[in-house]
Amino acid sequence: MELSLVRNAQAPRHRPHEVQEATGALTLTRKCFRHLALDYVLQINVLQAKKKFEILDSMLSFMHAQYSFFQQGYSLLHQLDPYMKKLAAEVSEGG
Repeated sequence: MELSLVRNAQAPRHRPHEVQEATGALTLTRKCFRHLALDYVLQINVLQAKKKFEILDSMLSFMHAQYSFFQQGYSLLHQLDPYMKKLAAEVSEGG
């Protein structure tokens, strides 16, 4: 793009054919540059969208781990409930 701009700026104005050629090359280069820039922006947006889903996936995994942790804790305490009631009864009888 920069090279086309320099060529267009340095084209001798008294030679219309060379000016026209430099202008045409500059126009084509601009179109190509814009196309590549839009493609680049699209690729960045695709990457950012993937990152969002990766973050959400990590968060969901964390939430599942928390759920399992608390579920297991509840299950263990539920199994200990008869022992705790028995122990509480013994303590109240002894005191």
